[in-house]
Amino acid sequence: MPPVVSIFARGETIFREGDAGQHAYIVKVGLVEISILRGGQKIILTKIEPGKCFGEIAVILGEERSATAIAHEHTELYVVNRTLLDQLMQQANPLLRTILIALIERVKRLTAMTAPQAVASNVLVSFATTLELLARSSGSGRSQSEVSVTNLPYYQCLETLTAINSSMPPFRVKEIFRRMVDLNLIRIDGVGKLGIVRFEPSKIVAKACEINAKMKGLGNDQLHSDMEFIELAELARLVETEESVIIRKMAQGGFPSDLFLFRRPDVIRLLKDRGRQFFTKRAAKKIEDLGEFCDIEFVNQETLALAFRELDPCNLALVLKKQDKSVRERALDALSPHLRESIIQIMDTISEVDEALGVQLEQHIIERIKQIALG
Repeated sequence: MPPVVSIFARGETIFREGDAGQHAYIVKVGLVEISILRGGQKIILTKIEPGKCFGEIAVILGEERSATAIAHEHTELYVVNRTLLDQLMQQANPLLRTILIALIERVKRLTAMTAPQAVASNVLVSFATTLELLARSSGSGRSQSEVSVTNLPYYQCLETLTAINSSMPPFRVKEIFRRMVDLNLIRIDGVGKLGIVRFEPSKIVAKACEINAKMKGLGNDQLHSDMEFIELAELARLVETEESVIIRKMAQGGFPSDLFLFRRPDVIRLLKDRGRQFFTKRAAKKIEDLGEFCDIEFVNQETLALAFRELDPCNLALVLKKQDKSVRERALDALSPHLRESIIQIMDTISEVDEALGVQLEQHIIERIKQIALG
């Protein structure tokens, strides 16, 4: 018997939050938007692409729909009815069936935690809401009115907050978590992964909202300002330098890596459109356009050998000391075995490179390479 296919026009509702779950679906063609409504605000949880299924949780667990599904464009869906799913579940190995149901329950809890994070106007309220939901899911069936203080493992709280706030650097999550201690929202007993987080689940969100309101009233929303970002151009103006100088310092490891943030949607789009090489391969440069030492990857080894032979070994070692491994190896490959060994020995004795001297030597080498290559 051929599978049943349902067709939905763009914007047409497939099912709504709160509906009874009668069918699961597999996207054949098109795109499906999954959303929930919280506080009168629509929150898009995800978009389902061809080959992916959705709507199975309500059918398998016999519950109401936990979200709304709408065709984001012209969409064709394979329809899987409850009877077929029930038959497949009954035919499954009992252990596999138990694992599957446990995984579905876990997905439900994660969705419940993610939704408040999306609507919270303040990161403090968002964190408090997540902890309250985590306490509820770990409450062994007891209601929040029966629990005055919840004790949760520190590592569990931190891992959950980090996973849900995936766009936030892990060190920022820890900072906000520590700020919650300073504000008496939570207490942490013990050290590191063995620590225990204690708080009142029935009051933590209300307390966070009250603190948030007071901070805004005072014009001192420090938690919000902690999460502000600065564009490269603004940073260059702030420190009175060129953007290229900052980029070069970044490439040389001059800043901690968790200082850099990338917009996830843009990265995914570039990865999809241009492939992995877009992030790993530099655009080729002509000899006359060479501007920094790492550009030697576009110069043939013979030219490099001629230029490097004219240099004082100590100066070349100073320049190579501050280069990335790949750049350093390309330069060393252009040297004779004896000179290569000498340069490596000199680099081992260098503890620190003067930034101004390093830039001056680099520019001298690049200019000499261009002279030799262009004749």
